[in-house]
Amino acid sequence: MNMAQEQFRLGMTYLNASRVAPALSAFQNAARLAPRAAPAHHMSGIALQRLGRLAEADAAISRAIALAPREPDFLANRSLVRSGLERFDLAIADAKAALGIAPEHVGARCNLGLAEIAKKDYVAATWTFLRLLETAPEFASGRENLLLALRNIDDPTQALEAAEAFVSVAPSDGTAWTELGEAHHALGNQQDAVAAFRNATRLMPDDLDAHSLLLFAMNAISDLDSAVTGSALTAFGDAIRRAAVPRAKSRDVRVADKQLRLGFVSGDLREHSVSHFLLTALPALRARGFELVAYQPRPKIGAVTERLRPMFDAWHDISEVSDEAAADLIESDAIDILFDLAGHTAGRRQRLFGLKPAPVSIAWLGYSASTGNPSIDYILCNHRVLPPAAEGAFTERPLRMAGSYLCFSPMGAELAALENTERMMFGSFNTLNKLSDRTVALWSRILQAVPDSGLTLKARAFSGDEARSSTAGRFARHGISPDRLTMIERSPDRSSHLALYSRLGMALDPWPYSGTTTTMEALSMGVPVLTLNEGPFISRVSASLLEQAGLSEWIAANEDEYVAKAIAAANPEKLAQHRSSIRNSVIQSRLYDAAAFAADFDATVRQAWRRWCTGAGEPGS
Repeated sequence: MNMAQEQFRLGMTYLNASRVAPALSAFQNAARLAPRAAPAHHMSGIALQRLGRLAEADAAISRAIALAPREPDFLANRSLVRSGLERFDLAIADAKAALGIAPEHVGARCNLGLAEIAKKDYVAATWTFLRLLETAPEFASGRENLLLALRNIDDPTQALEAAEAFVSVAPSDGTAWTELGEAHHALGNQQDAVAAFRNATRLMPDDLDAHSLLLFAMNAISDLDSAVTGSALTAFGDAIRRAAVPRAKSRDVRVADKQLRLGFVSGDLREHSVSHFLLTALPALRARGFELVAYQPRPKIGAVTERLRPMFDAWHDISEVSDEAAADLIESDAIDILFDLAGHTAGRRQRLFGLKPAPVSIAWLGYSASTGNPSIDYILCNHRVLPPAAEGAFTERPLRMAGSYLCFSPMGAELAALENTERMMFGSFNTLNKLSDRTVALWSRILQAVPDSGLTLKARAFSGDEARSSTAGRFARHGISPDRLTMIERSPDRSSHLALYSRLGMALDPWPYSGTTTTMEALSMGVPVLTLNEGPFISRVSASLLEQAGLSEWIAANEDEYVAKAIAAANPEKLAQHRSSIRNSVIQSRLYDAAAFAADFDATVRQAWRRWCTGAGEPGS
C-alpha cells in the first residue's frame, strides 16, 4: 500500500469516528500525494462540508468531478454543498446530472428534492420525493421531505394531484390518505375528503389528528347519517382514552364564589375569526373579576395578537411544549375552568384536554359541534343552537346562556352603498368546503327563480382553475350557466375583504355548515343573511345571530320557505334602502353588547363551577 492509500484509509477511519478535522488533514495529504486520485479530492470536500466550509468543499468536489465526470456520487454530493451555498440552480443541475448517469441514485434524487424545496419549488420537490418513495420506500427522510413539500403547495389542484400520487405510491400509509383528504377538503370535495379520512383512521386508529380531520370534514356533509357521525365521535373518544389518562386531582378547591381563573387554549389568537369574538369580550370579562390566562398552541403572531396579549393576566406559548408539560403549566397556574376554542380545527390540542388539567373544561367559540372528547365537560351555547332535542348528539353537556353565546367586536368599517341596484346579486363568502350538494341545489333554485340574478362566491380555493371549473360544473348540473357566477380569491387584507360586501344585495347562508364570522360581517355591513334553521348546532349558528339581532324574518324553517324568502326579497333597490337599518339592528343588539354578554357569561359558567363544587359535575353524576 502506498502513502496516498494509507492516508485515504486513515481519513476514512477518522471520519467514521466523527473526528472530522484529522480526517480532512488525512484526505488532503492523500490528494497531495496522488493529485489525480479523484476520491481523495471528493472526501476532502465531504470533510470540509461537515466542518461548514462550503465554498472550499465545492472547490474540492469540483476537482474530483473534473477527474471523474461520470461519478454520480460526486455530482450528488456537490449538489448538497451547493444548496448550502444557496446556489440552487447549480445544485439542481448537479443532481439531475447524477440521475442522468444513475437514474435510481437515491442520494441524488433526495438532494434534488432538497434543492427544490430550498428554492421553494414545492410542486417539483413533491414529484421528486414521490419518485424517491416509489423507488426507495425505506429511505428514512424521503417521506418526511415529501410531506414538507406537499404541505407547502399553494395551488389546491396541484396539491390534489400530488396527494393522489402519494396514495398510489403508498396505499397503506395512513398519512398519505390524510394528505389526500386535506386536498379534497380544500377544494370542497367533502364526500371524497371524508372517504380519505376514514381510510386514514382505519390505518392509524390511534392518530388523533386523523380522527379530528374526519370529524371536521363530516360537518359539511348534508346527507350524513347521524349514526355515522356518532360512530366517528365514539372512535375518537376511544382514541383519546388510549392516548391520555385524566390526571388525579392535584387541587381540590371547591369554593363556589371564589374569583375564577379561566384558561383559554387557542391557536387563533391572531388575525382570525375567533379573535373577532374576543377583542371586546375579554376586557368585559376582566371587568367582572375573572382572571384570564392564554395558552397558544401555534406561534403565529401579528397585530391582533399584540392587541389581545394585554387582555390576559398571563400568556403562554405552548407551541413547542408537550401535552404533559402544558398540563403541568395549567395546573401550576391554578386554572379553574379551561376553555377549548379550537375543537377539531387547526391548533387543536385535544390530547391536552384528555389529560384533564383543570377541574372544569368547556368547548366554546371555535367549533360548533361535539368534540367527542370524554374529558370536556360542557359546550357553551344557547337554546337556539342546541335545543334539548339535539343534546343526544353531544358528548358534552349543554351550558346554555340566556342570550347570545357570542359577542362580536366592532370592525371599524364604514357602511358602503350597494354598487349595483339594477341586478340582484346574491353571495356567500364562506369557505368552499361549506358548499354542500344541498346548498348548491338550494341556491340554484333561487337563481332559476330570479331571472338575471347572479351569485358571488369568495374562497381561497378559487386561486386554482380546478376549484373554479368544478364549482361551475356543480351549478351547471342544476341549469345555472357559468356566466351567472362570480368567483373571487382570498383578499389581501380584511378591509379589502369587507369592501366586497358592497357587491352583495343578499348573503345566502350554507347548510349544514352555517356561517359565523361571515354572517356577522355581512350583517354589520348592512347585508341581510338568509339562513335555513334545520339540523344540528353547526347548522343553526346564523339563526341564533339573526334572532339576537332582531332579524328573525331572515330565518327559514325549511327549503321552500328559504327559496320563497329569497325570491320575495330579491329587489336590489329596496335592499339598498335597508342596509343602514340592518347594520343598526345588529350593532345595537346584544351581539355587540360586551357588558351584557359578560354578565350572562359570568352567571352561566358560574353554574358549571358550582356544580363541580357540589360534586354534581363529576363523571357519572
